[in-house]
Amino acid sequence: MSDPLQWLGTALALAGALLIISGGHPQTLIELQTAAGDGLVVIAMLGWSGYTLLQSRAAPKASLLARISLFSGAGALFSLPLAAMEMWATPGVVFSTKALSAYVFAGIVPGLLAYAGFAWLGGKFGSVRTSLVLYLGPIASALLSFAILGEPPQLIHLLGGLLILGGVWASLRR
Repeated sequence: MSDPLQWLGTALALAGALLIISGGHPQTLIELQTAAGDGLVVIAMLGWSGYTLLQSRAAPKASLLARISLFSGAGALFSLPLAAMEMWATPGVVFSTKALSAYVFAGIVPGLLAYAGFAWLGGKFGSVRTSLVLYLGPIASALLSFAILGEPPQLIHLLGGLLILGGVWASLRR
């Protein structure tokens, strides 16, 4: 990513994401207070970054399905110890109809569809350009907050979204 337009695009997308995350209040980012789950989010982010870099390098000639299977299997193995602890501690919650519906949804939508889409984009555009898709997360969160929680998007979401979309567009230009 040596093109100045790509650097500008990345900066714009990051600024848009930070604008949405902070709600337009930079002080929020400066006075960052962490919760117990924040460490898990950082670990997940690092894991996703590793996945992005490895997916095209680990098996460059492997088919899309083979790469998805490889990384899904690795993810399942890493999740197994925590899943076993949760099953042991709260079997009634883990083995319920409500939990089953959540497992099926999570397996199909953010699991299979997201990983397949990300792997396809990585094969077509490369891992660096594909990673820009992650900047769309705050936009999706704002839209889902409206759809699920009834929280209407505000002007800050629109401005941040425009910065993100403009930044992703600029970064993908050759």
